[in-house]
Amino acid sequence: MDNELIDHYDEIEGEETLSNEAKEKLNKTETSEDNPYPYENINIGRDNFSAFQLYRKYKDNIIKLDPDFQRESNVWNPKQKSELIESILIGIPLPIFYVKQDKKGNLILIDGRQRLSTIFDYMDNKFSLSGLKILSKFNGFLFKGKDEDDEKSLKSIYRGKIEDVNLTLHIIKEPTPEKLTYDLFDRVNRGGTRLNNQEMRNAIYQGSSTLFLKTLSKLESFKNVTETISPSRMKDRYLILRFVAFYLWRKKITIDFNNRNPLDYKSDLEDFLAKTMDFLNSKEFEVKDLELKSEEILTLTVNNNEICLKDNNEIFVIKSDLIFSNIQISFEKAMKNILNLFGNNSFRLPKKEGGTLRPINMALFEVITYFFIELEDEFDEKRKIILDEYNKLINNELFKITNKEDDDFVGSLTYTVDSNKSVIKRFTIIEKKIKYIKEEC
Repeated sequence: MDNELIDHYDEIEGEETLSNEAKEKLNKTETSEDNPYPYENINIGRDNFSAFQLYRKYKDNIIKLDPDFQRESNVWNPKQKSELIESILIGIPLPIFYVKQDKKGNLILIDGRQRLSTIFDYMDNKFSLSGLKILSKFNGFLFKGKDEDDEKSLKSIYRGKIEDVNLTLHIIKEPTPEKLTYDLFDRVNRGGTRLNNQEMRNAIYQGSSTLFLKTLSKLESFKNVTETISPSRMKDRYLILRFVAFYLWRKKITIDFNNRNPLDYKSDLEDFLAKTMDFLNSKEFEVKDLELKSEEILTLTVNNNEICLKDNNEIFVIKSDLIFSNIQISFEKAMKNILNLFGNNSFRLPKKEGGTLRPINMALFEVITYFFIELEDEFDEKRKIILDEYNKLINNELFKITNKEDDDFVGSLTYTVDSNKSVIKRFTIIEKKIKYIKEEC
């Protein structure tokens, strides 16, 4: 990797939209107009369940535990798991669990995932107790052995204590705004590694959308062109989701299921991205069932318009709606063409005077990927023209001449990036440029 890139590893220019934690670094006070939470749309309930009731819901796939959500660094060790079970047997109350209820009534657990998965795993005999100091007599015990007389099996009275333990859930229900949902989960996670909005979205909107984002993030072409973006906090998937959401919006493809009209963008990014994922989940997308222990090194490639495992060309995507198929093919071509032209400078604004290479710019990623997809048929023939026009864009040459706000392309990438005004401005400018290259050059 270029030494100049190391200082910006894992950074995104415009990252304040990804997490509340990043926003705080700006020391920027939001006004009530920036952060509207209509009280009548807030619906948060409280309910109590026994561990056995929740275990049955888990087995019936009503409670969702997303494996992508669980970061390796946060996985509990055997002693931590055992001590949780010990606490239940002693009678220590467990903290409150926070969940999001989707439109189908499913419960997506966000805060308390380690605790609940530990209880379920123990009830499934996936580990035995170890390292206990208070109830040391239970070290080595499974929840239930092959028969009641198994000497390393908990007696029914102790199993009952685990199954009957009272668990309190705070349930965020429809139609609570997405932005408020993320803010609430951010607050309850402040004691540990705080979740960013993409990690929460990934848990709440599991389905075709999350599989598709994960798949595109594993493409070799995408990895090559965004090599400084780490997948560890789903920043890579966030970049892709933003592109997909705005691309489908400009093509008037996404449907808002609340009113059955084409989805509009009104500066509420969280609502916009959530509705895009909801729409994508209504389409079919399936991949090979690979539980990848070495997930980070998985590399996919497009071969004959099919996404395949790079090492043996085995087909990875086994079912795909036309929306997904068209995006994945064009996305692959765009990533290759962008890398071919710009290499390590891809998706970066020009250096500031005397400065170093800037991080990948989030808004530039989505709009320039759109630009190259729209010009994929012209790329070979008009390569030099495309490069010249691109350079005019990122150097803001038209704005320097006219000084008109509507021509300030770079401004739309760096100031109030996700306002409706900035988004429409940069896509309007890029679409004029696309039309010019196609028709005039």
